[in-house]
Amino acid sequence: MDAIIGAVDVGGNKIAVGLVTEKGELIDSVQWETDAELDAHAAIVPIADELKQLSRSHGVPLVGVGCAVTGPVDYHRGILGKNAFLPKWEGNVLLSTLIHQLRLPVFADNDAIASAMGEYTWGAGKGARSFIFICVSTGIGVSVIIDGQVYRGVDGAHPECGHHVIDINARGPACFCGAHGCWESLASGTAMELRWREEFPEEPLKAKEICNLAANGVAEAQTMVALEGRYLGVGIANLVTQFVPEVIALGGGVMGSYDMFLPYIEEQIAEQCRLVPQELVEIKPARFRDKAGLLGAAAVFPLYSYRLQGLNNTHDE
Repeated sequence: MDAIIGAVDVGGNKIAVGLVTEKGELIDSVQWETDAELDAHAAIVPIADELKQLSRSHGVPLVGVGCAVTGPVDYHRGILGKNAFLPKWEGNVLLSTLIHQLRLPVFADNDAIASAMGEYTWGAGKGARSFIFICVSTGIGVSVIIDGQVYRGVDGAHPECGHHVIDINARGPACFCGAHGCWESLASGTAMELRWREEFPEEPLKAKEICNLAANGVAEAQTMVALEGRYLGVGIANLVTQFVPEVIALGGGVMGSYDMFLPYIEEQIAEQCRLVPQELVEIKPARFRDKAGLLGAAAVFPLYSYRLQGLNNTHDE
């Protein structure tokens, strides 16, 4: 039987736990809404309880647990950094709490990095030497993997590519990061929804609803999609110029309309990336979509427990 990994995905809106095989197959999962008012310890105990229950109900022991958590994570010690979504979790030693509850090895990382690990290990990035995963949802998360290793900055910091400024005058929308006109403030699902609300305050819509209207031929929605696609393309073109990766995978809720945005993205890449072999960079949809969080969390465990930074992910299915 395949080794079974416990997966924990902690986001600002929901917490999900599941069982994942070493081949990247999700066996079962449960999720519930995140209660930001709970302190970390009170929230972690039910996470451990649900993992135990899933393990018992399927009759499979866990070899360990991988966690994907929104916000900064000290992946060496499992300590959570400053967190806009879960302020009461800041400074908490997530790993030691779960290890105490489960009596298993546990590893954790930022959710964007974890999703990239899942796609690199089992999904759209499998077999690539250089890989970038971009999650376009409420915000924009980006992770870069080169030669099998997650790129990190000084002191292990995770680069915030979603907050590089793309507004030429730096006078675009203000972002919580402190910048004006950063990529996330212009190209995230939230940015798309805010633009729609400014135009049609009497009819606020979610990004998915705007995309659905565009697909059904509504001109105003198609205009919004075109602008969103251009902003996405500008940011992605910058990453192509900087890294020239073999594969870029696009995931997150907004990319449920991947085919609609791709022409605008490709247009920006063709126009901007003229000093690099941009035609060799493969742009593709992420494989796991709504499973990305849990499969990414699961991928954290083998990467760290077996010290597979630099792993060869070209193994047979």
